[in-house]
Amino acid sequence: MAIAKKLCLDNYGKPICFERLPLHPSAKKPKISIAINALGLIKVRAPSHIQDHQIIAAVNKHQNWIVQQLKKIHDRKACYPLPVYEHEAKHFFLGQLYPLNIQENPNKKQQISLQSCQIQITIRVNRPESIAALLNSWYRFAAIKNFSARLYAFQKKTPWVNWLEKPPQLHIRKMKSRWGSCSNRGVITLNQHLIKASQECIDYVILHELCHLTEANHGPGFYKLLSQVFPDWKRVQSLLKQQGFALLI
Repeated sequence: MAIAKKLCLDNYGKPICFERLPLHPSAKKPKISIAINALGLIKVRAPSHIQDHQIIAAVNKHQNWIVQQLKKIHDRKACYPLPVYEHEAKHFFLGQLYPLNIQENPNKKQQISLQSCQIQITIRVNRPESIAALLNSWYRFAAIKNFSARLYAFQKKTPWVNWLEKPPQLHIRKMKSRWGSCSNRGVITLNQHLIKASQECIDYVILHELCHLTEANHGPGFYKLLSQVFPDWKRVQSLLKQQGFALLI
């Protein structure tokens, strides 16, 4: 079981998440890996016997690379302003940008749907906060429907899952920096914002978490299994990382 902790290094101005992993039996040499997600969270994975000062030394050794990556993320954020909830403002859904077509009518039922390449919204009072709430409810409903269907569509691909007697539980909630997680109790949690990504990105995250039901850590066994069920995972992971900030806001 991985153990996570947070430390703060002043030279990066943000906490760095350290994840302790048990040493894989087949590992010839203990490795420390450094990754930065779409929001700039620095995550370091290291075997459980590696000391904190060794991890900090490894991070500082790669300081130039980390600073370059954080700058790229900062520049990318500037390209994606905060969402606007007004007529013709564009929003992501299943990997595509769609403009809002807002119709104010105090006598009609509030509703939202995707029609004619637009997100059609009928609302009683046209206020940004009301549009945001309605759009959020629509995203959540779409996420529940899509994620549930895709999860069970992968039954044949995932024979290690006991689908008949103990199928994985699916939870959906908004998360700031993660697309999904899998608990040791078999609960898969997916980020509601993932419904804004393309279907192949959604499928990748679901299969990623299903692999964690038998391979808890990101070791060689995990990536071997992921490559078997989703051979193109590296390309899709890279795509999701590039689009991450635009989808998570």
